[in-house]
Amino acid sequence: MFQESNSTKEIQMENQECQVQPQPQNWSWSLEESNILIENISYYQRMIETIERAKSLGPVKLPKAPKRKVQDLFKEKLGKKKKQTITTPEELHTFLMSRKADLSKTISRQKFSFNIEGDPVKQLQEAYKHLGRHNAPKVNTTWDTWLSTQIDISIPHARKLRQLSNLLKGFKGFLNINVSINDILSKQELIKQMLEIDQFATFWRKGDFIPWDDGLTPSQEV
Repeated sequence: MFQESNSTKEIQMENQECQVQPQPQNWSWSLEESNILIENISYYQRMIETIERAKSLGPVKLPKAPKRKVQDLFKEKLGKKKKQTITTPEELHTFLMSRKADLSKTISRQKFSFNIEGDPVKQLQEAYKHLGRHNAPKVNTTWDTWLSTQIDISIPHARKLRQLSNLLKGFKGFLNINVSINDILSKQELIKQMLEIDQFATFWRKGDFIPWDDGLTPSQEV
């Protein structure tokens, strides 16, 4: 009897310890989110049953996947946003604005200032034209082949550069945006639509402001 009494007490103490331990709280899901979970539970249960049948019957028709995936829901709840979809000129302008480099923190105008009287840019342009006329009789290959063999630019990449030049010619604001060539070219039609809007066209025609050294801290100067 003594042993039985001790055993009973031990069991009661264990039960009490279990009761006082903190229990995990249920996650708070909205009604819509709960429906997404239910849809996905049903889908994966049917998928398991389908695969079990396929083990003996061979390939079978798969159940229809839910429109709202649980993976997307979890990413959203964890703060991992879905990749931004850009469909309007306004959205594209906002996106490109967010990718522009702030040259006031990276570069100094005095480091790149020219003597206005000498106009070296014009001189360089004239020299380039002269060089082209001088070398014209000696060129016996295509421009694409020359780019590929002389400066290691592939023909497809050279084609992309020409597309980019034709698309953005005259719009200096695109010179300092952190976006790949492929991303820009994939949005050609949307960029054209954006640049047909006067407000956006005026903005992107402007070059970026480069401050004088006085506007920079020593650590910022290049």
